[in-house]
Amino acid sequence: MLDGVGEIERAITAAGYDVRPSHADGLASNVMISQDGAVQLVDFDEARNVDPLYEIGILLNEAFPFEEEMRPALEVFEGSFRQASLDRCRAYAAADDLMWGLWGMLMNSTSPRGDIEFLKYAQWRLLRCRMALRHPDFELKLRRL
Repeated sequence: MLDGVGEIERAITAAGYDVRPSHADGLASNVMISQDGAVQLVDFDEARNVDPLYEIGILLNEAFPFEEEMRPALEVFEGSFRQASLDRCRAYAAADDLMWGLWGMLMNSTSPRGDIEFLKYAQWRLLRCRMALRHPDFELKLRRL
């Protein structure tokens, strides 16, 4: 998985990217929506300057299991759908899954909070990462960045 994420890093670096101030923590529990539809983000401990497609990619990864569901949300985000943007979002999502999967494994081994299911969380994130990296179109997606 580290090799696959290394390929992602090289492809994104070669394609170039912009950075903007960002929330950078796409967990659904960090997004609050009021009854009138106003959106508020909470939990800014991961905030930093990142590619805006990283921001939306990790949120889409959390919110939608299939790319077909991601397309309309990405269209709202960018104003039109672009396959290269979806491919970049998916690449960032795979790398994010690896990072949080490894974090979950570390927490499972070191945290005194034994009642939290760190291992289950890690296994889910690592499985999703593995699935993305082994997708038949993985290399094609990287070339389209």
